[in-house]
Amino acid sequence: MMKRRFFPALAALLALWGVFPCFSLASPGLLESVQGDLRGRIQDASPPIRVDGEVILASVVLPRFYRERDFAPAWVGEDGPLNLTAALVAALDGAAGHGLDPGDYHANRIRRLLTRLSAARGIGTPPDPRMLADLDLMCTDGFLLLGAHLAWGKVSPETIEPTWTVARRQADLAGVLDMALASGEVAESLESLAPANESYQSLRRALESFSRDAGKPVLPKVAGVAMLRPGSRGQAVERLKARLAALGYLPGAVPEENPLFGPEIQGAVTRFQRDNGLTADGLAGPMTLEAVNADPVDRARTIALNLERWRWLPRNLGGRYIVVNITDFSLRVVEAGQEVMAMRAIVGMPFRKTPVFSARMTYMVLAPYWNVPPKIAVQDKLPLIRKDPAWLSENRMQVFAGWGEEMRKVDPATVNWRAFTAKNFPFHLRQDPGPNNALGSMKFMFPNKYNVYIHDTPAHDLFEKTQRAFSSGCIRIHEPMKLALYLLRSDPEWSEEAIRVVVAGGEQTIVSLPEPLPVHILYWTAVVQEDGKVVFRSDIYGRDEELARALFTPRPKTPEAP
Repeated sequence: MMKRRFFPALAALLALWGVFPCFSLASPGLLESVQGDLRGRIQDASPPIRVDGEVILASVVLPRFYRERDFAPAWVGEDGPLNLTAALVAALDGAAGHGLDPGDYHANRIRRLLTRLSAARGIGTPPDPRMLADLDLMCTDGFLLLGAHLAWGKVSPETIEPTWTVARRQADLAGVLDMALASGEVAESLESLAPANESYQSLRRALESFSRDAGKPVLPKVAGVAMLRPGSRGQAVERLKARLAALGYLPGAVPEENPLFGPEIQGAVTRFQRDNGLTADGLAGPMTLEAVNADPVDRARTIALNLERWRWLPRNLGGRYIVVNITDFSLRVVEAGQEVMAMRAIVGMPFRKTPVFSARMTYMVLAPYWNVPPKIAVQDKLPLIRKDPAWLSENRMQVFAGWGEEMRKVDPATVNWRAFTAKNFPFHLRQDPGPNNALGSMKFMFPNKYNVYIHDTPAHDLFEKTQRAFSSGCIRIHEPMKLALYLLRSDPEWSEEAIRVVVAGGEQTIVSLPEPLPVHILYWTAVVQEDGKVVFRSDIYGRDEELARALFTPRPKTPEAP
């Protein structure tokens, strides 16, 4: 159970409220007056409801919450504000620990109202019913709004990632508020709405650490150079040493005159590059310098973006699932929260992005045909065919008119390829199974509207690259046999030898999985490793900037339950 924490200023307010234990300043019928004010404002006001010029954003849940309690105040008692209001402000301030801005949840306005009510009480003035109604509305809206953002995110993912199709979590916010009021566990009730998995919680701890560091003096950036390498000297090397030391890759940097980029610095640069998904060559080029120049405030911002992405996901990803992190160029298999398999992956190019979505893997295909997607056929393959029609036979590519049952094979020698463009291309291309098939020896299917799947590839040399955004949207993996054997482990018919025999036979074979499992294609630019170290990845599709514009815009429109 989380311990309740009160900020000193709020504790002082509560102490001030308690210095009059022998009598009440409440006027007769105070609660009835507050209740009447709430009723009038909620029933008579045209949306949006406003409190002292500030918009009430929970425009659906809040009115329903008050109607169900006949407009009785939730945070106000016979003598004025309840102690729960201080607990709420502390919980709203705690939104910062989730990468959210407490100011979005009326925290400062509620604090000011409490101060004004306390000051009035201090001089013997009875509480103002309208001010108490203001306070009640602000508190309820702050709770519901923060609860909504913790439950399913502050930003609707579809507004910045149109391909998003992940099923989001559900939450009865009014019911959670009722329980919080009854139990007095305001902070705990809000925390229960946030993702409980260890990945989210470890990112929160990383955010706390970087936020602390953000308050320290900022080190000078490494500037004025495009590349630092063994043998480099000067101020840029000194600054590089200082930043690597601050990040824990070097012992405390001691200032020296005209420092040398030697083996110790090169080793530190290499380790830093490995941790940050960069080419580990020990040379501090533009991408490495950009990463090493990132200040704690920049890193805290990136972590906040990834916390938001976690809030978009369902509470349960599955007891056993596959996750592809696009920015990390990796595929992992997770069982009961533990990684049991990992391998390198290739994802979509920046102009053919791999979408973010979840689906269910149900079957795999051995020795697959490759039905070339129409866009790739006209943009990539048609120019090759027009240049040299022999390209088709050399690449075991068949030409068909129509699709499905109406599909009819066409002799490519009878086609005037120069007569067709992207606008009038009537054919579809299919590559036969074989060693040079673009899908390699097998593909893993989780039906989805994007026609994206996981597959083998004949171009295994690309897995030696650090940045692996080379595909047209699908995910290529480095060890397809390893994944196949895992997926078919409960079916004794499918040994590695049996799989190789089918593949060598060159006849497409569909294999249903004994145990289908979820697949999550995700986009993380900050991840905490099992050793507790947070690592960052390049924002290869520019999605961080787009999300940042939405996430850090003050006072967003309330997302209602999906």
